[in-house]
Amino acid sequence: MKKIYYLALIMLAFSSYAQFPGEHPELLLNKEVKVTELSTILQPYGYRDFHKKEEMEVTDKAIKYSNLVGKTFKVTSVTPYDKNGTSKFKLKLESADNGTMYYDYHPQYEDIFRLSAIGGLTLPEGVYCDDLTSETDKFTAEVKTMVPYKDGVSFIRIEKDGKRTIYLIVNQIGSTLNLGQGLILLLENGKKIERSTEKIDVKVNSGYTGATGYVYSAFVELTQDDIKLLSENIITDKRLYIHDGVVKNGNKIKEYLKCLTK
Repeated sequence: MKKIYYLALIMLAFSSYAQFPGEHPELLLNKEVKVTELSTILQPYGYRDFHKKEEMEVTDKAIKYSNLVGKTFKVTSVTPYDKNGTSKFKLKLESADNGTMYYDYHPQYEDIFRLSAIGGLTLPEGVYCDDLTSETDKFTAEVKTMVPYKDGVSFIRIEKDGKRTIYLIVNQIGSTLNLGQGLILLLENGKKIERSTEKIDVKVNSGYTGATGYVYSAFVELTQDDIKLLSENIITDKRLYIHDGVVKNGNKIKEYLKCLTK
C-alpha cells in the first residue's frame, strides 16, 4: 500500500502549491494555516505527515482526508530534529476548534507541503539561496553552482578563469518520439523567450519504475538580456519542439536565478 502511495506522489502534479518556506519554517511561527487539499487519487490514503501525538510515530495511521482537509490551526512552535540522518522540523499546530496536531515538515520537499498560510506568506529576499549547491573540479578549478529542478526547469552557473556563464536547463515529458528543435518559454508579463533553432535532446524516460514516454531537454546559454528578463518575470509555460508543460513554481524559479546572479 505504501509503495502505491509514494508512486502516486511521484506521478501526479499536486493540487496547488502554497508558498513554501523551504529551510526556514520559522516563517510560519504564529501564523494561521489551513490544511490544503490532496489530489483525487491521493485522498483515499489520507494525510501521512500529520500526527495527533508529539512523538510522530511512523506507525501512526494516516488521518482520514475528510477529517482534516480545510481545517485551520495556528503554528505555535517549530522544532528542528534529525530523522535517519535527515534534518527535519516538527510544527505544533493548535486550534480551539480542531485541537492540537503535529506536522512532520520536510524542508526539501515542496511537493508534499500540506499547509497554506492564511493571508499569504511573505518570504524575505534570498530565502531560497540556501538551496544552491556548488562543486569544484579539482583538475580544472571550474566551479559549478546549481539550483534544484522545479517543474522541469533549472539553472547552472559555471565559473572558470574569471568568467561566469549561466545556463538554462529545461526538461519536458512527451508520450511520443518526435525529433525536432525549438524552445519557447512564456512569461507572466506576456513576453516570451524563444529559440527557434535550439537543439532538443531526447531520451527514453527512465526516471522511476513504470515511467513511460520520452524526456525532451534543452541546455541554453543565457544572455544578459535573458537573465534580466527571467530574474524579473515568472515563467508560466514551456514548449520543447511540440511538447508543452505548465510551470507552477515560476516565482521560485525566478528567485533561484536571482540567487545565481549575486
